[in-house]
Amino acid sequence: DRTGIAACDDYLSSYLACHRAAGIFAPDQLQSRYEAMRTNLLRDSQNPEVRPQLAERCNSLARSLREALHGKSCAANPAPATSSP
Repeated sequence: DRTGIAACDDYLSSYLACHRAAGIFAPDQLQSRYEAMRTNLLRDSQNPEVRPQLAERCNSLARSLREALHGKSCAANPAPATSSP
């Protein structure tokens, strides 16, 4: 289920990892917030009156998220360097 808008699909694909890294929401709220955002973007992508503005909205959301990360990576919990397999 993709929006068909590259900026929005990119934002959604990194949403969970980046929000987890930024610590914006409590861990138990993250999945439901992602689902709500995804539902709204998918719905809006189907609306011909809203669709033209979606790329800029998603770019703005992504910029805000990058700022909240303060330079941290969105990489999902890298293993500590001292750990062994």
